Amino acid sequence: MIQACTGSQHQPNLFSTNQGSLFVRHQIFVLAANDFHHRIMIEFHASPSDGHSSVKPTFKRIAASFYWPKWTRDVHHFIQQCFTCQQNKYMPTKTQGLLQPLPNPKQVWEDISMDFITNLSSSVGHSIIWVICDRLTKYAHFIAFPTHVTA
Repeated sequence: MIQACTGSQHQPNLFSTNQGSLFVRHQIFVLAANDFHHRIMIEFHASPSDGHSSVKPTFKRIAASFYWPKWTRDVHHFIQQCFTCQQNKYMPTKTQGLLQPLPNPKQVWEDISMDFITNLSSSVGHSIIWVICDRLTKYAHFIAFPTHVTA
């Protein structure tokens, strides 16, 4: 295989040899024998010094030294299947965009907000306040409740 690659007339500077190893653009060409691809991916992704890094850093570390056909697909699939990464890392998602303002109410008490204020010191047996606020006028009602009432 080494003679076939180095003797290629299509891209003569793509392949080279050094001490019996085949190089592709200064990267070691790795054959699929003995599951060596998998061991390289484990070493460059899951070693204690690398700490299960994401796809791009793993790509860069492997690309600095090794090459095999469809290696980016293999690395991406390997990281997606990594059990440790699935348990401890989140997948980044697209940002949700800008906040959309709520429509302005047209009448008083048409649109209200409610909230409970709890764990207050007891006053005449009441320790919870239910706050009801009109969004248009900002007028609010405060209703006291005893401790045993829940939302």
